[in-house]
Amino acid sequence: MTKVKGGTKRGLAAGLLAALVGLGHCSRPNAENGLEDASRDGQERLLEEVLLSRVRVEGRVLAPGGKALAGAEVRLGSLIAVSGAEGEFLFPEVPPRNALLEVRAEGYYPELRPLGLARPPEEIALGVLVVRPAPREPEFSRLLFGGDVALGRRYLDVDGGTPPEVLPADNPAALLQVSDPLPGARAVFAQVRPYFQAVDFRAFNLESPVLDRPETPHPSKAFVFFTLPGALGAFSWLGVDYVSLGNNHLYDYLEAGLDQTLANLASAGLPSSGAGKDARQAFLPYRTTLAGRELSFLSMTSVSGSQYQPDLVASDTKGGAADLRDDQTVLEAVGKERNGGRLPVAMLHTGKEYSFSPSEYALDRFRLAVEAGASLVLAHHPHVAQGFELQGGVLVAHSLGNLALDQDRLETMLTVLLEVDVRGGAVVGARALPLYLEDYSPRPVTGELAEALLRRLGEVSKGVQVCIEDGKGQLVLSGSARRQRRSSTLEVQLGPEGSELLDLRSLRREGESLTRLGGFGERVVELGRDYLLHGDFEDWDLDDETFELSRWDLSRPSRFACREGARRGLLGLCSSRSAGNEGASHLRPLNTVRVAALTDTPVPSVTVLGYLRGNNAGASTVEVSFQALGGGDAIDEKNLDTHAGGTYTWRRFSGRVTFPEEHLDPADVPGTHGLGLRLTVTHEPPVTGAALLGLDDVAVVSWERKHQGPGTLLLPLPNQYDFLTLAGPPGTVLLELEWERCGEIGE
Repeated sequence: MTKVKGGTKRGLAAGLLAALVGLGHCSRPNAENGLEDASRDGQERLLEEVLLSRVRVEGRVLAPGGKALAGAEVRLGSLIAVSGAEGEFLFPEVPPRNALLEVRAEGYYPELRPLGLARPPEEIALGVLVVRPAPREPEFSRLLFGGDVALGRRYLDVDGGTPPEVLPADNPAALLQVSDPLPGARAVFAQVRPYFQAVDFRAFNLESPVLDRPETPHPSKAFVFFTLPGALGAFSWLGVDYVSLGNNHLYDYLEAGLDQTLANLASAGLPSSGAGKDARQAFLPYRTTLAGRELSFLSMTSVSGSQYQPDLVASDTKGGAADLRDDQTVLEAVGKERNGGRLPVAMLHTGKEYSFSPSEYALDRFRLAVEAGASLVLAHHPHVAQGFELQGGVLVAHSLGNLALDQDRLETMLTVLLEVDVRGGAVVGARALPLYLEDYSPRPVTGELAEALLRRLGEVSKGVQVCIEDGKGQLVLSGSARRQRRSSTLEVQLGPEGSELLDLRSLRREGESLTRLGGFGERVVELGRDYLLHGDFEDWDLDDETFELSRWDLSRPSRFACREGARRGLLGLCSSRSAGNEGASHLRPLNTVRVAALTDTPVPSVTVLGYLRGNNAGASTVEVSFQALGGGDAIDEKNLDTHAGGTYTWRRFSGRVTFPEEHLDPADVPGTHGLGLRLTVTHEPPVTGAALLGLDDVAVVSWERKHQGPGTLLLPLPNQYDFLTLAGPPGTVLLELEWERCGEIGE
């Protein structure tokens, strides 16, 4: 049992900075026992009422120094306003859908801010949104970098079964059509185009040859990519100025594919570097001038494909990618640009796939690039967004993850764009813009999902403070960030079993992390983070859909998003059954959940928890199993919870599960044992009538920090620790919690 003092249970939404006031009739009925309406139609009507409501958004546009900026154009979806004499703007009635706020003024960079408006009105706080666009200056430029992009495979063939040497037939269900890939390619990037249009220079890693004759796939590679030339127009539409080619897929179609790629990029007017017909050509930089300063872009990979014949890197006698393993050539190539008075930007393809932290070899390659004279280092290849650091005063992005790639691993679906400010010859600012890849297409993302990513990136960053502000991760590169603190207490009653699991998610406010824990005496404390991330069922991304719950299996009509199944926030997941049904309904995520510590070391066990609520519900069970990450049969199934059904308010299920011992040796994917976790909630038909089962706040928790008193436990800011176990002698414990958020000086 727990009691909260000095805090709030409204959670993240209580700290929103916009003035959002709910109008209309969308408040949720508060049934004392069970759900208010046990039918799917009734639940859909409740969600329709939410969409009919309106929220109020107001704010001010300020120039540097706090001076009001009048006459700025402010857009929120299809709505347009102009800031007044005091910089004020107002949208009195806004549909409750997530939207991108765009502020544009003469002589300033556009300021973009994702707003999470798909929230219950009672959870949205009052306030005034303050927007501060950056002024355009003679020696100042703003650049945008993304991760890996390849628009073949499942973009063209939804089943992914077409042989690599064959172009699939057009399929209306596919994102891109082979006969005309441009409209589909534009649609893939449509939601992030405003970010690309708001800067001076844009780049990403093109993880693919560009060809329309896939006749020469590499004879020994299991995975080969290609992008159709007709899709390149979408890159120009985005405003892309440069693509890096120094990666392990550029040579997927050998010399013929390399020739087509270089010719197609040249025909499209799209500059590149990092690949060539020999090593000399592959190491040549792309040079351009921004704000009177010449920049050089060099692209290289350490993923050489030495296990293949032929390998993937260029030499004196064959084409391919620039070889990052060649220390001397790297030093010479980067040093030449630095010595020539240019600003070298190193685009490095290195590290371990699907890892949360850079490998030791990747760190060594970063150091090599900095030693050679790079002014900015940007990495990719892990397909997972990683943290940031300063090496010798140089900003290094360990991995930018994927920007558009057809991967189904859950950990690849949260990613970032990195916005970088350059003044003169130095990087003076940077921001991580969180994205979510839904159906392989990047969308801006808000709320708890965005913050889960940014808190993880900040936790593993070194020498760089990541502050969560305005829906972005502000990187503090010099000086110290201003910290805002809030204290609360939590009364915990330890029973005879001497252990209590605490879910802290509803106690945390926007931008905060738990940074200090005291009052536990000699007891043992464990801290954990959630790796499922999509168990709150909220709609956090910005797109044309609402309430889609895209990471859960909704293929049957008995499974659907519901209002009355929400323990927190706006949405839960519901299962409907009736006495006449022959079989059960199964609630399960679409993806296997990979669990590993952020250091990519195996964890022996995890805790699975969630909350169930019923209205005449049938019997339910919660089961977990393990499965090889590459697919296959379930391994070692376990039952976590069984309930007889009926009408009941929220009850928590939880259970600690241990990885099968025979799979504890790390596999090719760091820290995973080669296994992921599968969760299934089964809902049987009721004895009589109609039944509804609500599910919310599901988590798969990895316990990654352990401490035994006495004293106070201090934690980094930010961090992603949202769960706590307390173990020790029975009795009452008054925990002391301190929460912090940070902002740049002058906030």
